[in-house]
Parts: sequence; C-alpha cells; structure tokens
Amino acid sequence: WENKHQAIRNLEVVNQIDCELDDEEIKNIGIVINEEDSREANSFIDKHFLDKSKNIVAVQPGAGQVKNIWDVENFFFLLLRLYEKHKNYILITCGPTDKDVVKSLSEKLLKDNIGFVIESLPLKQLCAVLKKTDLYITNDTGTMHIAASSDVKMISLFGPTNPVEWAPNRNHQKFIKSKDGNINSISVEEVFTLAETFLSKNIN
Repeated sequence: WENKHQAIRNLEVVNQIDCELDDEEIKNIGIVINEEDSREANSFIDKHFLDKSKNIVAVQPGAGQVKNIWDVENFFFLLLRLYEKHKNYILITCGPTDKDVVKSLSEKLLKDNIGFVIESLPLKQLCAVLKKTDLYITNDTGTMHIAASSDVKMISLFGPTNPVEWAPNRNHQKFIKSKDGNINSISVEEVFTLAETFLSKNIN
C-alpha cells in the first residue's frame, strides 16, 4: 500500500465486500454543498469582498501538528508578495488550535496595512466559501482534506508526510513537498511561483 493514495486504499477495503466504484464515481466523492450552504457562502462573500474583480486568496496557517506548520513568516511574506502584485483579498481560516498562529499572522499583516478577514465557519459553509475563492494555500491538516472534498482550488504544503498518499489530487489541486522532510525548507518563492499559475489568468 506504500505510495498509494489513502482514498484508494480505503476503497480497496470496501471492494472486498463487492462494492466497487468507477473512476468517475471516485472523482466525485465529496461533501455535498446544498442551496442553503451556497446562499450563506454568497452572503459571506458579498459582505466581506465587495470588489468582484479582485482575487480572493485564502490561507490556513495552522495545523494539528507542529511539524506540519509552515512558518508564519513564510505565510506573511507570501501574502505580502501576492498582495503587492494583485491587490487581492485575503481570507484566513482558523480552527480551535490555530489561534496563536493566526494572531501572529494577523499582527504582521496589520503592521503593513494589509486587510484580511478571519473566519472559523461551520464545516459545510466553510467548504462553500472556499469554493468561491481563487486559491486556498494550506498546511497539511484537516481543513485541507475538507476543502479538497469540495473541489477547492488549492496548494497544499507537505513536510514529513508523503503527499502521494495524502495530498488533494484533483485537476486544480497542487502540492509542494519539502525535499528534506522539513516543511520550512519550502521557500516563499516556490509557493509564490505556483500560486501565480492560479492567479495570473485572473489579472485584469
């Protein structure tokens, strides 16, 4: 099972009871966003991000394990570069264990007068909102998997974990893996360059 994605591994267990899915069915496995979820997401976007010509870049700077956290300084300098080029909106997602990391990132952005929104949303509403962003840049954490199941455009960052087994892998979901297993060996330049492949097409 080494170097096989966890979703496939889990489905192989189910296959033992003659329950098989074809490739299209596997690709469409995910959290269902209903009309109410979409309405709530639209209201959130309309409230916080008025200029529809601007990109919305969301980030998840925290993670359940310290070894999976890309440093706050990295997130700050990445967001600074993106903002300088695109004048984009910034959305920071925050879970129960992320408050210190988010506070640190927020303070750095405020010092540079860069606006942002912080939200800890209910699961399905979070998925619906992230689906409306232009890019979600996330550490290897639970929120990454939740967003992936809703077909969110994203870049996921991996340190010691094997992304072949764990990374979101739909067409517009990319990952960067540290070469030495230390997530902070991933450079801001690497993430910025990959982010541009998502955002440059939206430049007015």
